[in-house]
Amino acid sequence: MNKADKELGLGISNTHYFQGGYVLFAVDLTPDSSTSQSHLSLVKQGNVRIEIRFGQALAQTITVLVYAKYQTILEVDRARNIVKVKEKALII
Repeated sequence: MNKADKELGLGISNTHYFQGGYVLFAVDLTPDSSTSQSHLSLVKQGNVRIEIRFGQALAQTITVLVYAKYQTILEVDRARNIVKVKEKALII
């Protein structure tokens, strides 16, 4: 993350986002902002809700895409059964 006010990695400038009517937000919801780290945070459960409000009614329908990434630890036992042990949600 840490790309606020920078034009790194995506090859898309802020001008492309806003002048074309498009925008992209990346939000790290991990407790310690460890999205790009190799360790796991404690498992917590919760809900995420998106509320979008506009000053005026929109003339056209818009599309909102949400890309959510979940980090999961799987356990394989002696009988080769796979069990989901832990899960961590990350919305990008």
